[in-house]
Amino acid sequence: MERYAYYTPIDLARSILTIIPQTEVGSIVDICCGSWNLLQAGKEKYPKALITGIDIEGKSGVYSFCGSTFESIDGREFAKEEFRKNRTYDLILSNPPFGYISENERKYNLEGEMTEVFYSKLLNKRYECELVQANMLLAHEGSILVFILPYTFVAGVSFQNIRRQIAMDYAVLKIVKLPSTAFEIGEINTFVIILQKGKKCDKTVLYNTICENEWKFNEIRKIDRKEIENGDWWFIRKSSKKNKIEIMRGNISSDSFKEDGQEIFHCATLKCGIWKPSKRYYDNTIIKKNVIKAKKGDVLINRIGKAAGYWCINEVDDIAISDCLLILKDITKKMLDILKKNSDHNGRLKIPKRGVSVSYITADDVKSLFLDEEDMTNDR
Repeated sequence: MERYAYYTPIDLARSILTIIPQTEVGSIVDICCGSWNLLQAGKEKYPKALITGIDIEGKSGVYSFCGSTFESIDGREFAKEEFRKNRTYDLILSNPPFGYISENERKYNLEGEMTEVFYSKLLNKRYECELVQANMLLAHEGSILVFILPYTFVAGVSFQNIRRQIAMDYAVLKIVKLPSTAFEIGEINTFVIILQKGKKCDKTVLYNTICENEWKFNEIRKIDRKEIENGDWWFIRKSSKKNKIEIMRGNISSDSFKEDGQEIFHCATLKCGIWKPSKRYYDNTIIKKNVIKAKKGDVLINRIGKAAGYWCINEVDDIAISDCLLILKDITKKMLDILKKNSDHNGRLKIPKRGVSVSYITADDVKSLFLDEEDMTNDR
């Protein structure tokens, strides 16, 4: 799993531990302990607590410290054995590996003796989901769980049912958006989630994070329990008859491109400080579906890759777009003003990028820019 690991800096680990609820902690575990930074921060905050570090990589044991226990084993297997022995922990820390796993690498499924205690929505082909499930096997009533998880887990539409299922049994106490540069290697958009098993809270506190000389968690708003239980953990989905924002994704993949034929716009990199889609070609005689096309004046948005989030106003009428682009239709002056206000100095939308190996944004991410605005239909 090392290929998916992003180790938590010790100063960040210490800062995270400052915002967990005040409670008595006699035991702490991390089943993907890696560099032991989360456990080190836990030991500093709770010096009398028993510390258990687990990692599939045996070399992780070199970071253990006096009085701690280390075992080199897959954390998912460890969690199952602890559950069978009815062993639980007061504080559960986890920055699990992110990424897809193959079918033969999965450890949990909806068959066998432990089916009844698994969360069905977490049993999928992602490491972080299986490891969230594993950590939940180690929790008792009142346990605090601290996770560092990818953006999609907290804000992605595809994870909404997972969030709903978790909220049935856990209070979602705090959610912290970390900067994409929080880790020592690469850029990745992540959140810290603080849960408590078997509790309820009326409000979940959301934070944004900055790091200059030290980490600062700035409270930005609170979300009601009703929204949390509906799976809306980062922004609340609003609907308005006045504000129908229409965003379409292209439906022609690059596999269909040809040397010549019908023109199609595709994603591109930034050139001379300006983003424009690249022009490719496809054979419309072999496409067996209605091709999504952009009109002149629509906004085109790069959806995926290094240039995800760049946008421009389309200057070509009735042109096909690839599935790497989004079209924002029926543009008004106010909509353009909102796009500009929410773009950085390079003209890129200030939307947190999703994905681990490849960055991307979604139509819902773009729609979220308009959620709190008034009527978009006027002032064309």
